Formats: sequence, structure tokens, C-alpha cells
Amino acid sequence: MEPSAIVGLCGSCIGIAYRAGKLAHDIHDLRHKFKDVDISLLSVKSQASAIQAVTEILSRWLDNPQVQVDGSLQLQLASILDACEFLLGFIQEHVSKATQSQQKLGFRSRSKYLWNESSLNGYRDMLQTQVQTLQLILQCIQL
Repeated sequence: MEPSAIVGLCGSCIGIAYRAGKLAHDIHDLRHKFKDVDISLLSVKSQASAIQAVTEILSRWLDNPQVQVDGSLQLQLASILDACEFLLGFIQEHVSKATQSQQKLGFRSRSKYLWNESSLNGYRDMLQTQVQTLQLILQCIQL
């Protein structure tokens, strides 16, 4: 066998071994994600309900005629609260699709959640950005 063929064969074997190792690692990660879907859903539900409660409190506070907030600032706050409620609706929709009012999640529900996890995380990131913006504006109001 020629030396160049041996080098090519070794390179191919190393490439196959690397991909097999990566596949095993990815399967291991997926197994842990699959196992931890209950914890992830509980976390998402609790965060969403907490943010929902805060947006309701702030909406009532903004609607109070005794509150003295600049008109443009009040519009910005209302806009951010609307965006938060909109994103919360998407998050709650994803969670309800995954759970479908089941107490214990089965294979199908866990798979649905993991399949849509990237879009759910995108909504969570957008919601986090809205919450940070809301915090910044509320800190400016306190000044």
C-alpha cells in the first residue's frame, strides 16, 4: 500500500472517529435535556407567571390617575408592557402545546417541547430584553 493511501486512510478513520464521538456526545446531551424537560417547563411556567403578575401590577399602576408620569414615558411603558404580554402569550402557547394538560409528560410531550425549544428560548430572550428595558425605564422614573 502506498504511503499516501495510508495517510488518507488514517485521516478518514480519524474523521469517522471524531464524528462518532461527537454523535455520542450529542446523544448524551439530548438524553439529559429529555430527562430534564419537567424542570425546564416548571422554570418557564414560574418565570412567565411572575412576569405576568408584574406586568398586571404595572398596568394598574399606570392606569391610576394619581400617578404622575410624563406622557411620552407613559406611552413607552405601556408599549413595553404590551410587548411583554404579547411575548408571554407565545411562551404560554408553546408550554401548553407541549403539556396539553397532562400531569406527567410522556415521550411525545417531551419531544414536542425539545423540538420547539429553540423558538421558545428565542421568545424567552426577547422577553428578557423587554424586562431589562422596563427595569431601566422604571429606574429613570425613580430619579
